[in-house]
Amino acid sequence: MRKAPAIASTDFERLWVVVLESLPLDRVRRRESRVWLAFWGESVNDEALGVENARRYAEWRRIMRTLLGPLYGAESSAEYELAHLLALTDGIRLALALGHSGAPELDSLVADSEAVVIRYLSRSDSPANCVS
Repeated sequence: MRKAPAIASTDFERLWVVVLESLPLDRVRRRESRVWLAFWGESVNDEALGVENARRYAEWRRIMRTLLGPLYGAESSAEYELAHLLALTDGIRLALALGHSGAPELDSLVADSEAVVIRYLSRSDSPANCVS
């Protein structure tokens, strides 16, 4: 995922590539997301895992903040967008990871996930609305 932004030519494309790569849109990434869910569950009761989870999520937030910065400029705007984008993508990730392969609602969510994120990023009040 760290190499993904290198293939993009604009700030928005870099953000988009990383967001898409982070979502479990295929079986392999859904399996990876299920492993993370199990890790998160264990980290609730295991202090060492809790520390590791906090460190990794802080790194993820840093990556996303770095990608959002050029699009939103002001620190407060970038933080606002970061909170909303992470809530949106975390929710999609959870729904896809918990969905059963082949279930019509999972197939529909997979198909719609890209559109949901692009719609969010391209809303009229977003500086990232440079999407064509």
